[in-house]
Amino acid sequence: AFLDDSSISKMEQEVAPFIRGLGNITSALGGTVGIGLNNLDRRSMGSLEPYIKRLQGRLDRRLSPEVCWELFRDEVGSDLVAKTTRIFVDGARMGGDPQQVGEIAADYALGIALLRAKRAVTSSTFAYLTIPLHGAMVGLLVFILEVVRSFNNRLLSIAAEVQADIAAGGGAGGGAVPALPMFETKD
Repeated sequence: AFLDDSSISKMEQEVAPFIRGLGNITSALGGTVGIGLNNLDRRSMGSLEPYIKRLQGRLDRRLSPEVCWELFRDEVGSDLVAKTTRIFVDGARMGGDPQQVGEIAADYALGIALLRAKRAVTSSTFAYLTIPLHGAMVGLLVFILEVVRSFNNRLLSIAAEVQADIAAGGGAGGGAVPALPMFETKD
């Protein structure tokens, strides 16, 4: 889970430059998002590169752009990437200037990625603190269990001595001392 989360976090940090660059290239060429994607340097996209390569291959095969982008979003598996690409692609498809739409979508993605990074820094402290706390709790509970077990064994030995004394001396009660049920072990 930690590895998957760090992989998605990397992609979420890289989506803003990807969308901003795609918007700039698409606007400069004056074409569609697919044409802009063909002229984008995929090698500079980091962990998004294999997904972008598959997206570009699907678009080159003249598949439906909506289906291609939806498959891209599903493969990446990040909600932020899905929302950001949806904002950009739909905005450009509906006639918005790709550069402006790319800037807006990239600013949104960058803001959310920075907030998530802040949250990760704060929560990692607590995540690493819970492991030693759980260890301490287990140790404390084992210690308490051993104290109760030792106390029970001592009570059983005292009860055995009292029964032996009663049986040997023919004490007034004439019967056995019952065990205390709350301290019986189920070994």
